[in-house]
Amino acid sequence: MFYIAVDREEPWKTILNNIAGAILTVAVLSIVWEVRGKRLFADEMLELVGLSYDVDRAGIQSATREFHQINWKQLIGNAKEADIFVSFARTWREAQRQELAALAKRADSIRIALPDPENASVMAELARRFKIDATELRGEIVKAKDAYREILQECRQLTIYGVPVAPTYTYYRFGDRIIVTFYTHRQEKTTVPTMVFSEGTFFEFFRDDFNKMLTLQTTRSL
Repeated sequence: MFYIAVDREEPWKTILNNIAGAILTVAVLSIVWEVRGKRLFADEMLELVGLSYDVDRAGIQSATREFHQINWKQLIGNAKEADIFVSFARTWREAQRQELAALAKRADSIRIALPDPENASVMAELARRFKIDATELRGEIVKAKDAYREILQECRQLTIYGVPVAPTYTYYRFGDRIIVTFYTHRQEKTTVPTMVFSEGTFFEFFRDDFNKMLTLQTTRSL
């Protein structure tokens, strides 16, 4: 009778070696995480905290490239005063007519700034930008002035200014919120960034920019 010798311990040795290797790998990875991973994680968190601080300090509430997504009804409805600087904003003005009229009834003050239709250099710049005749542009601004006076006629203190400035952005302040829409350098039509700000460094910049513009020597009432 013949016997074949089998080492019954060999499979267990292999299993134990694999387990030991896995434990060693986990231990090494744990050490790497302790030294490197946590440091990277901490750096990322610091960057996020820094970004959050910057956003909060600037007063940024929202940003979009879809102008129509702004909740104008809520923004206008919560305000008791307003400042607006636009080229003429016919579409926006008509879309918000009811909200603006309701604002006028409760507002303490509304200030509207429009490019001065009698300022030839401003008209030339905007006509070039909008690709329309300067005479047509001048007519649109005069229509805007008349429309705002009609819509906001119940406001206790309504002032409309003609400013010697071609807008590089449109500006709306309703109470403690500012909405800014930027222009594009492209020739073709495209959606552009619109941002909403509460009190903060950006809010202060745009508010002060508007106020300073009204003090320019050739700014006049329309």
